[in-house]
Order: sequence, then structure tokens, then C-alpha cells
Amino acid sequence: MWHPVPSGNPQKRLRPALVGLTDCIECEPRSSWINQQYLHPVLVGLTDENNSNASRANNDAYKKHLDDMLGIGCLMLATMTLELQKQYEDIVAYDMIQQLKELYEAQAHQERYETYKDLFRCKMVEGSPVGTHVLTIIGYIESLEKLGFPLGVELATDVILQSLSNSFSQFILNFNMNEINKTLP
Repeated sequence: MWHPVPSGNPQKRLRPALVGLTDCIECEPRSSWINQQYLHPVLVGLTDENNSNASRANNDAYKKHLDDMLGIGCLMLATMTLELQKQYEDIVAYDMIQQLKELYEAQAHQERYETYKDLFRCKMVEGSPVGTHVLTIIGYIESLEKLGFPLGVELATDVILQSLSNSFSQFILNFNMNEINKTLP
């Protein structure tokens, strides 16, 4: 989707104000500096001269859209690291959101894959403490839940039981026959 942005990104000109979140108030989109230096000349050209058929309400809505777009972009840049600020300073807010979403979704997918792999490969070593092993498994399960992929109590319990060493086979049999219902700590 195309998002109209006047030439010369004001976020770049506001770079000194983007260093910290508290300074972002300086780049409030309705401030007189931005309206005079950036929005006013551009909007006069777009709304009055080039589009005489546009209604006053449409022009006002367009101005508000630009104000909001600039304010959101400024706030987003202010909350980023300097490296990300440099990378995204010439991009409008919507496109920033889309690119960051793609970037972090790929990372989340990789993290989820690695967590599943570690969880399903985790097998208790004979003679090691069962408590430490179970807590490790629970850590993987909780990580998956934080990533938005909870296993559910029954599946989580089955994963824990299958990961126990062979010396726990009698315990597992007893657990399943007596239908013991325990939840994860």
C-alpha cells in the first residue's frame, strides 16, 4: 500500500530530538515549528492549488493524517536504538511497522523452532536429578507459551513423562494407570 509522504522526511531533520523518548515531545506533530516548516508549505501545494475539487473536510482529514503519521513515526524512532533510528529514519510509520513485524516474526519463528527442537530432544540422563530435568522442560514449555504457542497441560505432562529416563518407567506406568492429574509448578 502506498503512503504519501512529502519530499524530505522531517523525522530526519528532527534527528536531535529523536535521541530520547522524553525529547520526543519536541517533535509533536501539531507544534508550530513542524506546521510552519514542513506541513504547511506541502499541504498548501497539495490541497489548495493541485486539488480544487477536494472538499474542506477531505483536506482537513488529509492534514490530520499527515500530522498523525509524523507523530507516530517520531515516537517510534524515539524509542528505537540509534542503529535502528538510522535504518528507519526515512521511512513512514506504517512501513516501519511492516518491516519491523517481518523482521521480528522471522526471529520469533527461529526461536520457536529452536525451543521445540530443544524440548523434544531433551532426555533425562540416567542418575541425574529429576527436579533439575523437569524444571528445564518446564522452562522450554513456558518459553513456547511466551512465544504464543502453549502446549496445554496434558501435552506438557506427556512431554515431561516421555523425557524421563528408563528408571522412571514404573513411575510413568503408575502415573498413567491412576490417572493422576498434576499441573506444572
